[in-house]
Amino acid sequence: MSPYEAGSNFQPAFLFLAKPQRQALSSVYGYCRAIDDIADDTGISKEKKSLLLDGWAQEIEKIFYSAPSPGLPQELARAAAQYKLEKEHFLTILEGVRRDISKENYKTFEELKEYMYPVASVVGLICLKIFGYKSQRAEEYAKNLGYAFQLTNILRDVFEDINFNRIYLPIEDLEKFSYTQDDLRNLVYSDNFVKLMEFEAQRARSFYKQAREAAQNSEKASLRPAFIMTELYRSLLLKMEKNGFKPGLSKTSLNRFEKSKAVAKAILFY
Repeated sequence: MSPYEAGSNFQPAFLFLAKPQRQALSSVYGYCRAIDDIADDTGISKEKKSLLLDGWAQEIEKIFYSAPSPGLPQELARAAAQYKLEKEHFLTILEGVRRDISKENYKTFEELKEYMYPVASVVGLICLKIFGYKSQRAEEYAKNLGYAFQLTNILRDVFEDINFNRIYLPIEDLEKFSYTQDDLRNLVYSDNFVKLMEFEAQRARSFYKQAREAAQNSEKASLRPAFIMTELYRSLLLKMEKNGFKPGLSKTSLNRFEKSKAVAKAILFY
């Protein structure tokens, strides 16, 4: 297993890829983790974070036009060449992550979608290229699945993100359920909070459904890894719902049996 895969909820899906695909996907995941870690590092200033992300922007340019640095950049360069990945996708992801440095909340869901598209849907577009999925509906599929995955992450990490002074749940939704930003900062667990989370969970499920409807039947074989990723995250969402979205000492995760069950379901029913 690549060190970039360690701790990933998607790791079981990597096992169903050919070795070159797995290596490419691991390098892409490593890139996403590297820039996320910069944004999440509470030990450095915003200015330092911005400079580090600038360094990655320069590295992406080198990956596509000259000589990448050793290590992860070289692995990304190999993946980009082999699967004809696009430079703009990597830069778009980077610009999405930059928002985590300066933006603390989102007023509307449409505004949140503008954040989710670069940090999740564009990652999906890269993955589809590695999977060999060439449908004309690939962008629609990646867009909706990215929204679904990112919303699931937001619900899982809703209290943890407060440590980074970030509130991803749209302010308009908090107001709709009479749950305030201060309630969230104070980790208030109430009926209003549960109703708010149920509302967002239903929204995530609608995106999972839209993504599935966009999957091209004739090319479903190439989407098996994506289907496995989907079922893993749908299972994670269901587990949070069954637990009533209760905050715990650690964020919700799937155990080995739950992951195996999700993988089997994806193989049998997609």
